[in-house]
Amino acid sequence: MPANFRLQPGLFACYSQMLEAGSHRHHAIQLTIPEGSAELAIEGATFSGASLLAPNVMHQLDMESGWVWLVEPESTLGEVFLERLNGDTCISVKALSCDVDINQQFDFVSEWTEKQSPHLSRHRIPMETEYVQLDSRIQDLLERLNQCFGQVCVKPDHWRASDVAEEVALSESRFLHLFKENMGIAWRPYLLWRRLLCAIGMLNSGKSATESAYMSGFADSAHLSRTFKQHFGLTIREAIKLFEQH
Repeated sequence: MPANFRLQPGLFACYSQMLEAGSHRHHAIQLTIPEGSAELAIEGATFSGASLLAPNVMHQLDMESGWVWLVEPESTLGEVFLERLNGDTCISVKALSCDVDINQQFDFVSEWTEKQSPHLSRHRIPMETEYVQLDSRIQDLLERLNQCFGQVCVKPDHWRASDVAEEVALSESRFLHLFKENMGIAWRPYLLWRRLLCAIGMLNSGKSATESAYMSGFADSAHLSRTFKQHFGLTIREAIKLFEQH
């Protein structure tokens, strides 16, 4: 995997040049670490330096070069970021350096989070992102979903709520309630988010939009492109150009 790209459970991080992302929002917390000029715009405010953005906030991003980290709120790193946000929509992040190499950048982020949350030791923010304490049934389900990061994705018809509920010995309504209670997001939109991440992995590996759409369970490349635009502010064509930089 390129040194300026990482996709793993709980974390998608990508170093990009000339990024112009239109208005969008997503389930993840966004850490933006610009190397050159940048402008993150939300309703009523703009941020020109490194910033931390809460989940589900509509925003636009124009960045000459730098990192965008998308972190699931339920991960250990997400927990630290939410603590730092302290209920704010977006905050500026001071004293956070930028390096094109993911390992060096992760060291920078780890050092920064240590300063923000001194009660958390550094080993609690590992490169292999962990999830916070979850119901064991939800934890097992996430581990099954995580297999898609290293293999061809399991098609969405294997993830119907009724089928998953039966596998974990719950009624469908109880499963849906338990999942949202643990994850802070409903099952279907979370599954869509994970399918998007699978598609990103496919695109970055050189698969076409059509192949990526099929392999990650979208109806076609047009469906993938529409969903991609809603969550990332980019068309598939624009995303492919960014991935070609790696």
